[in-house]
Amino acid sequence: MAALFVGMSTLIESLNSIGVSSIEVLFSSLIMAFLAFGGAYGMWVGEKWGWWLGVLFLVFSSLKSINALILIPEFAAQYGATDAQLSKQYVKFIGRIFFNFLFIIYFFSKTVEEYFQLGNISKSKRILKLVWISLLIVVSSILVILIGFLF
Repeated sequence: MAALFVGMSTLIESLNSIGVSSIEVLFSSLIMAFLAFGGAYGMWVGEKWGWWLGVLFLVFSSLKSINALILIPEFAAQYGATDAQLSKQYVKFIGRIFFNFLFIIYFFSKTVEEYFQLGNISKSKRILKLVWISLLIVVSSILVILIGFLF
């Protein structure tokens, strides 16, 4: 049990050293947990909101992976990562984006539309809503980071 507390304190120190508070990590983890469990239940029972939460979870995960790809060189310079470590990180995040993209395409397939009874909402309107929601996620994330820097 003591090892768990030592690990947690090390994690908190590491996060603080890169400018991320443990509260921000907890908050984002709660959002992801809400999306995951809510989307899973909604998809299981075939609700439209389950489709939205599921696809938003995939879009949010993709945005996080894109952000990680952008930040890899900065972290590599800061922590002195080797080329092998860099390659592994690039492959990991590109793979995540690729598979999320495949799942998002599947979410727009005819069989999924029928299961969730989405026929009355056009694909273009759903894509447009996803783009707007994604922009809101990005902007709110930036605002949270800026507010964190101010306080």
